Amino acid sequence: MSGSVGESPADFAQAARELAQARGVVPTLRAVVDNAVSMLNCDWAAVAATEHLGTHPAKFSATNNDTIAEVVAAVAADARDSPGISAYRTGRVVVCNDLTTDARFGQYAAELTARTPIRSVLSVPLRMNDTSLGVLSCYARRPGAFNDTAVADAGVLAVHAVVAVAAAQDELRADNLEIGLLSARTTGTAVGILMERYKLTSQDAFTLLSKSSQNLNRPLAMLAAELVETGTFVGLGGLTP
Repeated sequence: MSGSVGESPADFAQAARELAQARGVVPTLRAVVDNAVSMLNCDWAAVAATEHLGTHPAKFSATNNDTIAEVVAAVAADARDSPGISAYRTGRVVVCNDLTTDARFGQYAAELTARTPIRSVLSVPLRMNDTSLGVLSCYARRPGAFNDTAVADAGVLAVHAVVAVAAAQDELRADNLEIGLLSARTTGTAVGILMERYKLTSQDAFTLLSKSSQNLNRPLAMLAAELVETGTFVGLGGLTP
């Protein structure tokens, strides 16, 4: 494992390129995890991108070991606190270099050492403009894994991660907005077809489309798209305008 002697600027430049080349939030998070494991003094890593971090799973996450991550998440949920939760909420780096003696996270530390080989934890908040975007946590088998150099390297990696994750989230929001606008236009066109065909008001036409969605147990957007494309949909003829 590297990290004890510090990573070079070239290493971080390569990490930044890998993060920038990832497409999508989850692929970006996977790249963050891969770089954390290769650059920092850790055996496992997990990263979450979420607006709220607590006992429920984060909306987007990645790890290099699902089994370890599931246990850590369950322990943190039971204890309602962990280095990761603390780092996310306070915006400060949290280092636990010996879970068997660290008194700050009693229940969490006791359960984690009993159920996993983890002995050291380093959690770094992912923040942009004082807003928490997520948290990166690194785990090691041995106590004392995260010295000052490893902590500093984790902070630099977190800066690159924040930029990449924020960009991926912005791209996702733009894609969702485009999909939403397309769906709205399709629904509007379908309503227009029903208005013309059955001489309905716009409200009555939309009500008919909604009723059809419920009766046929099919998404409204799917029915609207089918009506626009084919001029009808299965079951329309049997519905009363």
